[in-house]
Amino acid sequence: MTVAGFLYFIDDVADDGRPLRLLESITIGAELVAEDVLRGPSGGPGFLIACRPTSPAGRLPAMRYAPDWQQWAAVAGGLWIGYEIEHRPRPVDVQRTERLQGHPVRLSDGNDWTVPVLCTAEGHLHVLAGSPLGLLADKLFVGLIESIMAGRQPDVNGGEVLAAAVLALGRNYRVDLSEWKAIGIGEHEDVGNIIHAAIGVPALIVAVADAAGEQITVTI
Repeated sequence: MTVAGFLYFIDDVADDGRPLRLLESITIGAELVAEDVLRGPSGGPGFLIACRPTSPAGRLPAMRYAPDWQQWAAVAGGLWIGYEIEHRPRPVDVQRTERLQGHPVRLSDGNDWTVPVLCTAEGHLHVLAGSPLGLLADKLFVGLIESIMAGRQPDVNGGEVLAAAVLALGRNYRVDLSEWKAIGIGEHEDVGNIIHAAIGVPALIVAVADAAGEQITVTI
């Protein structure tokens, strides 16, 4: 067995196309590989789906249901997500074709993920202003400035902060919160480090300190 990306299963009895809608943000722009199987993690027939890796170093998972060496978890609405137990997906297995430049951040899975820089210290967005990620980045940026000016530690536990971190990493990789949980990332420290890189906190602190004419120390 080799390290490979995620494998998805859609149960034959899944209704109203919900599984495909859940997969849409992950698979958009990807070349899909699908296989009919008589038995999947639900116990019944369905379809196995995988995204072909964009990098030569990535690997396509084995297109079969093998519970002895695969780990599966139900997501919702007849959709399941799986991976090889001994070889969890790496960034290279799930990276998108088009990625934003950013900073390497080591997360709890032990791998370095390139977190895209969403905005500059001056507040200039590097993502579409009206997009969900752009709106969250802008709101988070303003919130960070307010925290820094007030001498408070930025809160990285809020739902919007987690959503921004998930969207930020998902801009460069085919991962959502379900994939985070599957490979063991998403701890408090992971979220803080992702936001730290995405918003450019160090540069932001320097810019605010220069404008205020005083030394400011804030960690996130």
